Formats: sequence, C-alpha cells, structure tokens
Amino acid sequence: MADVKLTLDELQEMSDELQQIIEEFENARSRSDALEQAIGAPFGKTALRDTVEEFETRWDVQRDDLKESLTGVGEHLDDVIAGFEELDSEGAIQLAKNQCTPIA
Repeated sequence: MADVKLTLDELQEMSDELQQIIEEFENARSRSDALEQAIGAPFGKTALRDTVEEFETRWDVQRDDLKESLTGVGEHLDDVIAGFEELDSEGAIQLAKNQCTPIA
C-alpha cells in the first residue's frame, strides 16, 4: 500500500470543489428546462425537445443518486479535515506546554 500525503489546504480545496460539483447538480434541472425551451419546436416538430426531455427525466434520477453519494463523501471529507485540525490544535497545545515546562 502506498503512502498518501495531503496537506489540510489540499483537503479543504477538495472539499470546496466537491461542494461546487454538488451545487452544479442542484442547478442542473433549471438549465435543462431552459434547454428544452430553447429547442422549442423547429419546423413545428417537437421530436428533439421530447427526446431531450426524456433524457433529462431519466438523468434526474441518476443525478440525484450521484448528488447524494457526493454529499456523503463531502461529509466524510469534512470530518477528516475537522479531525486533523483538532489533532493539530491539541498537538500545538501539548508542544507549547512542553516548551514552557522547565527542565530540572
């Protein structure tokens, strides 16, 4: 197994980017509605719009499942970040105590 080395800044950046992806999924429905309206009915035909609507309806379910999974990953990542920050703070406090203790 390989060692993985990440800084807290890198973990936070991943969390922020993951949140942006989740927000994109949340906003996707309104963009798909706009796409369907933009397609309209060229030459009086709605087949293209109907196909896009059918695709979006099926994709909505998958998108919701994926968004839910990504939200869980984000929560776990945030817990890891909080855990390391707490460990870092406790280590700093302990180090400060040890430095202030006179050696007899």
